[in-house]
Amino acid sequence: MAVIVNWNGVDIPEELKALRKGRYVLVPIDEPPELTEEQEAGIEQVIASVEAGEAIPLDEVERAELHEGIARAWESVQAGEGRLAADVLRDLGKG
Repeated sequence: MAVIVNWNGVDIPEELKALRKGRYVLVPIDEPPELTEEQEAGIEQVIASVEAGEAIPLDEVERAELHEGIARAWESVQAGEGRLAADVLRDLGKG
């Protein structure tokens, strides 16, 4: 879980006080890169689609990717390429 903290350099931020005891690494976040007009338009398009209820739940996407990977692996087994099937299935586990 990432916690973003704006720190004035003096006071302990509430976000840090809320963390449980343990070791943490704090890394400053540079200003985000400027987006191209095309990237901004794409993000706006995605936001509009989500707000319109047109988004696909993540579990459905993951399930579809799994079925697609299994289908590719099975096709490679049928084609006598068992090694390729093993590679496809291994790659699915990395996702």
